[in-house]
Amino acid sequence: MHEKMAELRLLNLRLIASISFKLIIAFLILNLTGGSPFAEAAHLGNDTDKLALLDIKSHLTDFPTLDLSENSLDGSIPPEIGRLTRLKNLNLSFNSLAGGIPSNLSGCYNLVNVSLDHNSLKQQIPWEIGTLLKLERLYLSNNNITGQFPASIGNLSSLQEINLSYNDMEGEIPGTIGSLTNLTLLRVGLNQFSGVFPPAIYNLSSLKYLSLTENHFHGNLRMDIGVVFPNIQHLSLSTNNFTGQIPVSLSNASTNCSSLQMLDISVNQFGGKLTSSIANLSSQLNWLDIYGNSISGSIPEEIAGLVGLNTLILDGNLFTGSIPTSIGTLPNLQDLSLSENHLTGEIPSSLGNLTQLLDLYLYNNSLEGRLPSTLSNLKRLQDARFCHNRLNGTIPPEFISLPSLTITLNLSHNSFTGPLPAEVGNLKFLTALDVSHNYLSSEIPSDLGLCVSLNTLNMENNFFQGSIPDLSRLRGLEYLDLSEIT
Repeated sequence: MHEKMAELRLLNLRLIASISFKLIIAFLILNLTGGSPFAEAAHLGNDTDKLALLDIKSHLTDFPTLDLSENSLDGSIPPEIGRLTRLKNLNLSFNSLAGGIPSNLSGCYNLVNVSLDHNSLKQQIPWEIGTLLKLERLYLSNNNITGQFPASIGNLSSLQEINLSYNDMEGEIPGTIGSLTNLTLLRVGLNQFSGVFPPAIYNLSSLKYLSLTENHFHGNLRMDIGVVFPNIQHLSLSTNNFTGQIPVSLSNASTNCSSLQMLDISVNQFGGKLTSSIANLSSQLNWLDIYGNSISGSIPEEIAGLVGLNTLILDGNLFTGSIPTSIGTLPNLQDLSLSENHLTGEIPSSLGNLTQLLDLYLYNNSLEGRLPSTLSNLKRLQDARFCHNRLNGTIPPEFISLPSLTITLNLSHNSFTGPLPAEVGNLKFLTALDVSHNYLSSEIPSDLGLCVSLNTLNMENNFFQGSIPDLSRLRGLEYLDLSEIT
């Protein structure tokens, strides 16, 4: 309670946006070292600074927390900050601080939480950071930090969370990280790290959140990865150069990874097949993304066992066969992307049962047959893309009139025939409509002019007849192609 009250008092520091960071630190040091702070420090600033310093002084009875986040601070972090030895919590996030992290920060030996994220800090992390033995959370993301992951961090046995993502760090993750057995969160995505999957990370059985996204890691994953991370909830390995097969151990949720909620292995070089064991992935899984790999074979019907899914992204692989009808039994699905594969057969009518669906991407396959009329049940659908398939028949009026379609409806490069239904005029909030490269005929409906939110309209290469209707109300139109429509 005592520390909480002190933290509440120090929230008044948010009122001092006009005062320089260096002056604040000087003032705090003088207070904490028994000097005469106001007399010695106030002359450094203007009258506004003096009032702010007095406000700090009136609240400064204890000093566990310094929270200056979101205060538009710039310049560098003064090395004098290392003299604030009572400091436990330091939050300088969401400012414009530049320069390096001062090695003198090691003087704050009581630090438990350090948040320097969302600044413009440069240079490498000083090895002295590894002397802060009480540190539990280290947030340095969204900066311009370079250099390697300091091996000295392995000394911080109390560390629970590390976020170094969105920087420009490089090299391999040091083996010393395997000593951090209390670590629950490790985020190093969007850097330039390289090497194989860091072997020492396999020792971190307490991990709940692991992100290695957008680096240069390569090689195979250990097949028992699902065993060594029994508590994992979020696993993101996307946009690297991992190879081999997806470890089967990830799917033994009865004994492994029973808490897994998000699995993203997209944009790698994984191969093999998606087996029926996928049904054994955690029932808590809500996000599965394997986009941009070389997974082949059919999509197993057993995928319907993942009843918690709200995002399923399988596009950009080598899947063959038909879309399993069982996908239509996933009650929470909001995003379904099966595009850029080699899928054949008809679109199953069971997809009309996905009443929570927002995005449906089936483009660039070899799907055939008609658009099922059951798709009109998708009352929340905002974005639908069926282009570059072999679909035929007429466009169902009840589908093309879904008012929820607000982003894109793309039916291009198919073999649709008959008229463009007049119900298209119900799409008053749609921004992009593409029905090009089909065999549509009859007159272009005049109600097309009611689609007042369109910025893209492409109807080229069809067999429309008659005159072009009045489109003057489409004032936001940026791209219009009506070539070769008769």
